[in-house]
Amino acid sequence: MPLMVARRRSSDETSFTIWTAPSQIEDVHTAVRPSYDARVRRTLALVPLLVIALTSCSEQVDAAVNDVAASALESAVSARLSEAGINLQDGPDCDTDVTRDGSELTGTANCDGTATDGRAVRAEFDGTLSGSGCEGSLELYVDDQSIAQLDQIPDCSVSL
Repeated sequence: MPLMVARRRSSDETSFTIWTAPSQIEDVHTAVRPSYDARVRRTLALVPLLVIALTSCSEQVDAAVNDVAASALESAVSARLSEAGINLQDGPDCDTDVTRDGSELTGTANCDGTATDGRAVRAEFDGTLSGSGCEGSLELYVDDQSIAQLDQIPDCSVSL
């Protein structure tokens, strides 16, 4: 006797009715494949989680890039102040706001410290840091008096 199959679809599952004769009807329900709408709904539900994960990762990368820039500038500022005969009691601590473009970091930094004689020391940087050096404006201040302004910063570089 021939086998007869009828197929019906609903939003979440496909239903088959199988019979060999009209008196022998058997329903088989299977979730063979979720409907297109169900797959889209599940995919859209994951989008906010993906955005959160990418944002968090991006923030960590930005923080790491700023830490690299701060470290390079802190060393450079300490060296330039030492050359000017100013020794530091603490600092310099640099706050940076840089963006990465390939292997270069471009942006600004403000550094603060205290000399061993108690005077306030600060530095302001606006320029580019790279593996080949640091270029831009670096101005050093002691008690708000400018003591040096450099366009090229010796022994300063970053490696990304």
